[in-house]
Amino acid sequence: MMTSYIRIGGVALEPARGGRSRSANSFADSRRRWTEYENLLDSNPIWNIRTRGVGYISLEDMLDLGVTGPMLRGAGLALDCRKT
Repeated sequence: MMTSYIRIGGVALEPARGGRSRSANSFADSRRRWTEYENLLDSNPIWNIRTRGVGYISLEDMLDLGVTGPMLRGAGLALDCRKT
């Protein structure tokens, strides 16, 4: 959504007729196909090479880099410098 679409009291334009049912149908269709999408990604070697083992950072590295907030708490440190 663009920042100019949402306005005080609502949105810039009303949804098109039938938009709600089309959205609901699209959502239901994507839920039915979720397994298919998952299988496509899980069997794709390029996806697996690029996504396996990526994104891990140790608690010690986070402390060295000065990370705070949810990432630090997610790594297991109960103390958050913003709160204490």
